[in-house]
Amino acid sequence: MTPHRNPTTEEQPRGRWDVPVSPAWVRRAWLLLFSLLLSMTLSPLLAGCSASAAAWIPATDEFDAPTLAAIVAENSAVEPGSDSYEALTADMRVRPLASNLVAIDFNSPLLTGRNGVRFAVYLTPDGGEAQQVMHTYLDPALPEGYSLIRVTEREESGLPCLQIFQTQHEEGTVERYELCFDGESYQLRDTQAFPVEDG
Repeated sequence: MTPHRNPTTEEQPRGRWDVPVSPAWVRRAWLLLFSLLLSMTLSPLLAGCSASAAAWIPATDEFDAPTLAAIVAENSAVEPGSDSYEALTADMRVRPLASNLVAIDFNSPLLTGRNGVRFAVYLTPDGGEAQQVMHTYLDPALPEGYSLIRVTEREESGLPCLQIFQTQHEEGTVERYELCFDGESYQLRDTQAFPVEDG
């Protein structure tokens, strides 16, 4: 007599591509898929952050000699070709803020006053002359974690608004100035002071 076979317990023949599925393997696959999706989602955001926090670079790397001379003439009485001019242009730093928009830190005792170091923002259109759209004196000494100048998501007249941070006389207080472009230059729109830990 042939014994009765139980189809639920008997090992079934496997097809060519049948592979036993391990729960650990499934977890690893889901983790890999999740990691890929997360990296694809965050990459543009991280790229935006790194661009908005771009490093300061020497002005001589950003501008050609005639443009640099015009910028120095617009912001100082230093004569081109003098030792002071060479020292100033060697100290000047530039930081890209947005497309065709840069901040300039003159970073020199020649342009340092009671209110700080001279800073300027220039519009640098492709193939056009650099145009100064803001200038001021700022104290670059800020608490850790604060950027002296940064762009915001808000735009006016085709350019992003800017935020400038400065330490106030009151200990532990930082003031934030928001400036927006009016078509000719950046104008103050808002000022807010707050404790450093709330920044």
